[in-house]
Amino acid sequence: MRTRQAAIWSVPPVLFVLLLVGWPVVAIARHSFQRDVGFAAGEPWPTTLTASSTWEAIGNSLLIASLSTLGCLLIGVFMALVLAFIPFRGAKIVEGWLSAVVCFPSFLIPLSLGMLFGGVGVIPQVIGQITGTVPQWHLMSSLPGVILGETIFFTPFVARPVTEALRQIPATHLNAAASLGAGTSRILARIILPAAGPAISASAALTFLLTLNEIGIVLFTGAKNVTTLPMLIYNEAIVTFNMGTACALACMQVVLSVGLYSLYRIVVRSH
Repeated sequence: MRTRQAAIWSVPPVLFVLLLVGWPVVAIARHSFQRDVGFAAGEPWPTTLTASSTWEAIGNSLLIASLSTLGCLLIGVFMALVLAFIPFRGAKIVEGWLSAVVCFPSFLIPLSLGMLFGGVGVIPQVIGQITGTVPQWHLMSSLPGVILGETIFFTPFVARPVTEALRQIPATHLNAAASLGAGTSRILARIILPAAGPAISASAALTFLLTLNEIGIVLFTGAKNVTTLPMLIYNEAIVTFNMGTACALACMQVVLSVGLYSLYRIVVRSH
């Protein structure tokens, strides 16, 4: 009886996955083998795999995701350590800000950074008032600007779970280590970071996948010379209407994301 009930209750989630995840992926994969029409006519897969723009976009995506994840880890773990172990006035406000940023649309970050550092931003204008010459910065239309925007937006995805993981460490362990003469750096390296290791690695994997598939920040920075794989898919599908090529690129994006996540799971299980 229980087996039958379990089978019945499993039908809705299975249908949900098949209809909203499985069917679109299969449809995209099938369409990737259909010949494009118009000025970019050709077989999607040979054209996509031999195009230098494809591999440049993949390289940019991996580079941006790697550097952004590294920045998020450095800033996020540091903020988590401060919030978990160093009480200060305003800590609740900082934690509230971290939670609020997760709810924001990603394009707000490049827009706000543009208001600060753009050609007509606040900081260049202040410098111009002081020096008499307004600096022409192009930070937000460059690769470092994209990395900065993604680092700022995705840092809370590291800071929040790591903070909660650090708060689960028993104070008795830290006090016992200190009473035995262990210094702060030794306690950090031998007790705190290993205990928070699973949260840090999971946050890093999530952040890497999110930054790898991010398009809003790249699009709103206006970095025309920075083409990531999601941006290339957008251009092929929306701008040039090469749906076959766009579907082939989307398949590559899915394989890349799933492959990297599977690699992460294998590494985690091996440890």
